Parts: sequence; C-alpha cells; structure tokens
Amino acid sequence: MAETINSRGNWGSKMGFILAAAGSAIGLGNIWRFPYVAGENGGAVFVFIYIMFVLLIGLPVMIAELAIGRRTEKNPVGAIKYLFPQSWWRIVGGLGVITGICILSFYSVIAGWTMQYAFKSITQPNYIYYSEDQGKQLWENCLAKPESQIEILAENNMIADTEQDKLSQAELELRFAGFINSDKFVSYQEKKISQLHTQQIFSNFTQNSWQPTIYLFIFILITAVVVMGGVSAGIERWSKILMPILLALLVILALRSITLKGAEAGLSFYLKPDFTKLTFATFARALGQALFSLSLGMGTMITYGSYISKRDNLFTSASYVAVFDTMVAVLAGLVMFPALFAMGMNPAGGPGLVFIVLPSIFAKMPGGIVFGAGIFILLSVAALTSTISLLEVPVAYFVDEHRWKRKKAVVFMALIAFVVGVPSAMSLGANRFFTTFVSENFGFLDMMNALFGNYSLSIGALFIAVFAGYKWGVRAVSREIEREGNVFYLKKVWMFLIRFICPAAIFFILAYIAWTGNYF
Repeated sequence: MAETINSRGNWGSKMGFILAAAGSAIGLGNIWRFPYVAGENGGAVFVFIYIMFVLLIGLPVMIAELAIGRRTEKNPVGAIKYLFPQSWWRIVGGLGVITGICILSFYSVIAGWTMQYAFKSITQPNYIYYSEDQGKQLWENCLAKPESQIEILAENNMIADTEQDKLSQAELELRFAGFINSDKFVSYQEKKISQLHTQQIFSNFTQNSWQPTIYLFIFILITAVVVMGGVSAGIERWSKILMPILLALLVILALRSITLKGAEAGLSFYLKPDFTKLTFATFARALGQALFSLSLGMGTMITYGSYISKRDNLFTSASYVAVFDTMVAVLAGLVMFPALFAMGMNPAGGPGLVFIVLPSIFAKMPGGIVFGAGIFILLSVAALTSTISLLEVPVAYFVDEHRWKRKKAVVFMALIAFVVGVPSAMSLGANRFFTTFVSENFGFLDMMNALFGNYSLSIGALFIAVFAGYKWGVRAVSREIEREGNVFYLKKVWMFLIRFICPAAIFFILAYIAWTGNYF
C-alpha cells in the first residue's frame, strides 16, 4: 500500500531498514570524531576497546530499542505510554525526543562546516596553498605570542611539562635558538606554517557573522526535504542512494591513504594494539563513542524500529547495523592515520583534525586537492544520513501523539532545530556572548554537546537498558524478537548483558563525565 502523508509508513525491505539505521549510526561520530578520539587514546588499543563495547553494550541496547519500537509501532513517548499507560517512564521517551532535536541543532552546525569545506574544495581547490609572504607573516604572528616558544619546544619534545614554569627567559631563548639551528627545524616550520594557514581559514569561517548560520540553514533544509518524503519514499530511498556513495568514497580514500609513502607507521599505530597505552580514560572515551556512534539513548532506534516488519529478525538486523557502523569507523581510521603519519603529523589532532590538520596535509600530498574534496564530500554525506534520523524522532512524535501531518511536523521541528542551532553556529568567535556562554573557553555549542550529547544521551541509554531489563522485562523483549518464528541468537547472553553489564557500564560513563568534565 502506498505511503500517504498521514500514515506512519514502514520500511519497504529489511535492507532498506539496515541501510537507514546504519546511516543514522554512521555519521560525523564515525568519520570525524572516531579518528581523533582514537588518535588521542592510543590508536589500536582504543579501537580494540571500542569494538568490545559496541558488542557488549551498544548492540544489546540497540536490540532493546528496536524491540520496544516494533512492539508498539510508536515514537519513544508513545511506545512507553503504550506499554505502561500513566507510568512516569514516558518521561524517558520525552527525554529522547528532546535529546534528538537538541543534538540535531548543534550537529547540523558541524555538518554545515563539512558542506562549506566540500564546496570550497570544489570551487576554490587552491585554498589550501599560501604564498611565501603569507607564510612569513603567519610565522611572525605565531612568534609574537608570549607562550609560542614554550609551545613549539613542547611540540618537539624539547621541554618537559615540569620545566615550563621554571625556565628563565634567557634559558628559554637559548633552548629555542638551539632548536632553530637543529636539523628538524625547517621541516617543522613548514608543517607549522601550513597548520597556521588552515587554522586561519577555519577561524575566518567560524568567526564570520553569517556564513556558519547560512550553512546550518542549508543543511537542515536538505534534511527536512528528505524526511518530508516519508519513511519509505524519503528516508529509505535516500539511504539506498547515500550509503553506497559513502562506502565507495571511504574505500577509494582508504586505498589512496594506505598507498602513500610512509603510511606503514600509521597502519602500525592504528592496527597493532599497544596495551601499555591503555588508561582509565581509554575505557570511558571508547564507551562514550560507542553510545554516540550507534545513535542510542535518543529514541532513534525506537522510532526506526517502529517501522520494521513483524517478519524481520531484530537480532540479525541490529547485528548488521552494528557491523556496518564499526566497519565504517575502522575504514575512516584507515583514511586518516596512514595519511597523518605519511606527512609526519601528530595523530592526536583533536577536534580540529579534519578542519585544520588534514587540509594542511592535502597541501603537500600528491593529488591532495582531489583527496581533500573527497574527504569533505564524504563527511557531508555521512552527516546527512544522521541528521535525517535525528529529525525523524520528533517528527514521529508529533505525527503519532498529536496527529499532525508529516509536512507540518517536519517544517515545525526543522525551524526549532534551526533557531536552537543559531547560537551554536555563532559560538566559535562570531558572537562573544555565545562564544563565552558558560566560561571563557566553553561556549554555547560546547554546552549543548555536554548537556545533550553526553549527559542526556547517556541517561537515556541507561534508562532504556533498565526499562528493557526490568520494567518491561527480558522475557517480553524476547517474545517480541521471537515473533513469526524468528530465532533470538545468544538470548541468555543478551539477558545477562542488558540487566547487569549495560546499566553498570553506562552508569560508569555518566560518573566519569560528571567527575572529570571530559566530554566525548
């Protein structure tokens, strides 16, 4: 039966659901955040822990969310209300809806950055290059900062943390002069100037009073157009187009990266675990990354699960999604790390890895212009597959609970996401009030990520695990998964994980971010 504008709709096929759900999970979290978090936390050892958490925590919670959605054929609020009318547990569903729209608001800001860089890479491919005079000016501006000599020496392991406050100015200048006369100064200076150039490009864009907001609007508009088409004709149809494009781009870019001269060191860092680098923070960051990248705790998988056919096996469907998600994250690392090491860059580049470090690599890499354009097109496609699912959650809520037409719900929620997103778009220097919204180094976007991308997401995942394990109960979940004669593989393992391991692990990540303030 054709899907009408008032109907909830259903996935046209199991593969359609898998691609759409994988698209939701595969986004900037996999291709932008995963590589830099892995780089900051030991490379291969982080990847090992991350995969372990995807299997032991992420997959069981995803199975629970999909079962709740399919059993009720409702959005997160309606699903819990259907199972337990008048219960306070519906608040958990409401939290998921609010979390989804708030994450969409700031996620679309970053997605807009990727779109702007993709557009610039195509229309102004030489933006990554600079003149000799520009390079000299950038270096002089860098040295004019009082702390620059210490930072440069620290970056080259020529000064220990304990020495930084103890050296006199004369001793500092003597040590810096020694570095300038060393063999590695010329290559370091070249890399530093290139990064200063790309940092300036990024700052000029994010500090612009209107450009980030325009790209935010464009990205939310594109997302809204797709979601307005409905489940099968909109989300599923575009997922079948976008996901193959994303995978093809990833494979092509990974092959180019691993064939660069000097890529072997990057492959070793990324694929050979060194367990001496394992820390408490590695576990916390890996678990946080697993929750975020699988779109858990915000009602997305409950909503997507509500459109699944009763005949489909939820265990195998969830497993395919988790495999797709992990495969893309691993491929993203194969794109980034061999290129970083081949060009002699630090793998722990932080959030600026994609927008600052990588463009400076492209300037020196054979075929760097094409490689760079491919990276940012890839990021834009990945971001779109996720923003689609983030918008669908609140849209489904208004369609189900308030009987709104889909078009009205999409327009209303897209406008809300845009309005809430504007302060985030202006919080990287465009507006001082939003840039220093919480403190000097903690702006509006940082606050939204902390509140909704960390606390709210983790609290939602925790309560879903408890709800499935205890309130609704593992036997009720199992009955839903075993519908139509489907086999629930590893059922007893899942029951143990969802009741004991998942809640404990998610509570651990909540305690970690509350205690340390280290947000994922």
